[in-house]
Amino acid sequence: MQVTIRADELDVLRGFLEEAWEHLDGIEDKILELEEHPDPETVNAIFRPIHTIKGTAAFLGLNDIKQLCHQTETLLDLIRKNELGVNSEVVDVLLNAVDLISQMLRATEEALEAANQDGEEVVLDIAEIDYQEALEAIEKAKEGGPTGEGEPPQEEAKLSPAEAAARVQFPPEMEEQFREEAEEHLANVEKILLRLESGHPEDDDLNELFRSLHTLKGNAGVLLSTIEDEALARAHPLFVFKEEAHRAEELVQRCRDEGRLPERQELDILLKAVDRLRALMEGQVESSALEGAPKGAEETPPMPPVEVDTDRIEVLLNALSQAMEAARVGLEEIKKRDKRKTALAKVGRAFELIIKIAEKTGNEKVREEAEKSYNIIDFMANNEEPEDHEEILIEGIKEGFHLFEELKEDLKKQLQKEAPKSSPAASSSSTTLQSSKKVASPGGAQRTAESKARQVIKVPQERLDKLMNLVGELVVSKNNFSSLAREVAVDYGLAALAQKIKEFGDGISRLVDELQATIMSVRMVPVSQVFSRFPRMIRDLSKKLGKKMRLEISGEETELDKTIIESLGDPLVHLIRNAADHGLEPPEERRQRGKPEEGTIWLRAYNKGQSVIIEIEDDGRGIDPHKIRAKALERGLLSSEELERLDDREIINLIFRPGFSTAEKVSEVSGRGVGMDVVRTAIERIGGSVELESRLGEGTKIILKLPLTLAISKGLEVETAGERYYIPLDYVVETVKAPREAIHWHRGQALVLIRGYLLPLFDLAELLDAGSSVFSEEDSGEIPLVVLNLGAKKLALKVDRFYNESEFVLKPLTGLLEGLTGFSGATVTGEGRVLLVLDPPKLIN
Repeated sequence: MQVTIRADELDVLRGFLEEAWEHLDGIEDKILELEEHPDPETVNAIFRPIHTIKGTAAFLGLNDIKQLCHQTETLLDLIRKNELGVNSEVVDVLLNAVDLISQMLRATEEALEAANQDGEEVVLDIAEIDYQEALEAIEKAKEGGPTGEGEPPQEEAKLSPAEAAARVQFPPEMEEQFREEAEEHLANVEKILLRLESGHPEDDDLNELFRSLHTLKGNAGVLLSTIEDEALARAHPLFVFKEEAHRAEELVQRCRDEGRLPERQELDILLKAVDRLRALMEGQVESSALEGAPKGAEETPPMPPVEVDTDRIEVLLNALSQAMEAARVGLEEIKKRDKRKTALAKVGRAFELIIKIAEKTGNEKVREEAEKSYNIIDFMANNEEPEDHEEILIEGIKEGFHLFEELKEDLKKQLQKEAPKSSPAASSSSTTLQSSKKVASPGGAQRTAESKARQVIKVPQERLDKLMNLVGELVVSKNNFSSLAREVAVDYGLAALAQKIKEFGDGISRLVDELQATIMSVRMVPVSQVFSRFPRMIRDLSKKLGKKMRLEISGEETELDKTIIESLGDPLVHLIRNAADHGLEPPEERRQRGKPEEGTIWLRAYNKGQSVIIEIEDDGRGIDPHKIRAKALERGLLSSEELERLDDREIINLIFRPGFSTAEKVSEVSGRGVGMDVVRTAIERIGGSVELESRLGEGTKIILKLPLTLAISKGLEVETAGERYYIPLDYVVETVKAPREAIHWHRGQALVLIRGYLLPLFDLAELLDAGSSVFSEEDSGEIPLVVLNLGAKKLALKVDRFYNESEFVLKPLTGLLEGLTGFSGATVTGEGRVLLVLDPPKLIN
């Protein structure tokens, strides 16, 4: 049997084969379980994968697989409706059908591997599997009749969306992929809408907006197609999701048809639609709230209801919609010289598909129009250079689109005619796309080992975390080779052996470093995952605060460890809200200061050494140190004498004190005094630091310095009072040895002169209550000092001795040591010693 597949459909075929094996995995166990316990859930667990395989096989033209799956599906449907009893003969028939489906899949894989895949079309020579006896056995099994009394099934009560969601278990990987892609498309839609609202549209915005909404609707439809019970599918919240996406899509299509961009009111409607779609994803919306049009929608033409799912007609309708969209986009791209060749090929393929659809529906007018358009495109493609009259030809092609639209409407009417008239069930219960549990267990139908190696493997995050921890231990252990080589050379005088140990250690070190870099790259994700939420937030704050503002983002592609990204959202929300509420002035105040009415907030990310820097800057009023000083005195945070000793930079940093706020009143945006200290605590918890710069009347910049990863850190090993500690290298500026004459006192504070600067001096032993002092008797010569940068200030830390820099894996303190002030955790060195890791900011404070 020969099957022809287009080259651009090969990835679909490969994905189908991979997923088909997953669907069959464990299905034999379910069939055997059915013989013992013929309950509806078990029947559905068998029905779902067969139904899914059938649908995709039909799309790809794998008719034998489709036919056998369809007949198996009808047999299962009779069992589910209690019109057929389950006995050993029925179980044998089902097991045989699954075996034959597996053989057909294997034959398709072998044909794909053997086929020449270089051309535009690939011919698969698939070995024929005789399944006629299986079809006859299925027909015979259908005659068995119900078990027991066989009372006719009761009509099922109308389900609420919450009840429908609770009863449906989607294939886990399909659901996860749907969620990931939906979030990406929703973020893209929101970004385009905000760009349109700002008055800075890009050429393809409307088409891209339509494509994202169309994909959202289509992906929801694919997932819904795995629900074999139509009433259950229509009651499911995913159907509401699909309907909402379709309404938004139709509004955008109307704008495209009229050759205009959406008006402000329409943009508001579309943004609210995005909110509702996202709320549906997160389960935070009442289903009844989704039934009516959004507020303000009544002034725009109503958006038509979504079409209903059926098998064949929906496939044709979706294919026609996609072909028409591809043709529309391609016809515009033909006009661009650099895209002409690929656009012509795209449009040609679209018209080929429309011709096939017209043939399947028997619409002669559409077939003739599509063939005429295809011939024009073919003529244009044969000319290397565009002809002068090409625009006239393109306009002529566009005029024929009304016939395609008529066919599209006819297909929609057929769907509405064949589908039940009921609309999605309205309910006040909360609706959500429920996460599903995988219904699969190892069984005899495991064919995945026989299928092709997978291109992508999804791994639970906890496995990556464990792998990263193991790599961290390796990183620490590799340091042992250097110390072992020194010991062999110095203590035993075996220089040659020491050299070999060092060389071996260098080789291991290179491999471990490469392994570490590879594992880290897997965990890295772009900061755009966090940044993407802020354009919308700025828009909402602008309306709420009555200020004109815009957000400029750069460095979205900068990557951070996933764990850090997950902890970054709330601190950034605090900072951007503060910039909008406290930083930017109202329009009239900005005019008086000679500034543009529209304020700007910059959000930047970039790499700097082994860290990532995130900056939040505004061009607002800045921070007034006199106001901070007065508020600190009023609240009794510091005495007037203490405040006198602080410079403006140190005064400004008082805003990081817990509960400190200069806001005169509490608003729903900020002013509660729980922002900046929470930000600093959250950032320090993930190993970062916060710096603040402000110029009165010009603006404020907050700089977050973040580690690339939390798993492995670098530190300086120091000793004081007979104990060793690690100081994270992110805080270390340099190590020096200062003479005693460089130490001075001022108002009870020790200072040290280093490179012409006076720095506050602290004794580490004294900070740790180890009883030392800066001027102990042992400090007869030069004093070892570690210069630290704590963001707002630099200082020097006196130690007894410092050792090498090395990498370590930070472990949290537990038990009695949990919450110990001044320490961020502990680590085990390669030699097996346990060292505490200092937290310099908390230790000094």
